[in-house]
Amino acid sequence: MTRNLNFFHQTQESKILRFFGFMWNTLSLVMEAVAIMAIALANGGGKPPDWQDFVGMVCLLVIDSTISFIEENNARNAAAALMAGLASKTKVLKLLYWFLEILSVSNLLISFLLMRVFLKVIP
Repeated sequence: MTRNLNFFHQTQESKILRFFGFMWNTLSLVMEAVAIMAIALANGGGKPPDWQDFVGMVCLLVIDSTISFIEENNARNAAAALMAGLASKTKVLKLLYWFLEILSVSNLLISFLLMRVFLKVIP
C-alpha cells in the first residue's frame, strides 16, 4: 500500500447528523429550554399550555440551524473545490521538484566522473 503525503484522509459524515449538530450549541440549547418551559410552565391554573410560544421557539431553532448548516455546507464545498483545483498543480510542482532533485544528483555524478576521467583525481 502506497501512502501519499499530500493526501488528507477525510471521512464523509451524514448531512442529517451535521444538521442536528447545529442544534447542540449554547444558543440552541437555550432556545430548546425556553420551548420546553413554554409547554411545561405554561399559564397554570388549569389553562392549556402555551403552544404558540413553543411552536415559535421551535421554528426559530430550525431556522437558525438551517442557516448555520447552509453556511457551513457552502464553506465545505468551496474548500473541496479549492483543494481539487490545487491538487493538479501540487502534483506538477512535486514532479518538477523531483526532476530537479534528480538533475542535481546526476550533475554531481557527472562532475565526479569528469573529474576522475580528465583530472585523474582519486577520491
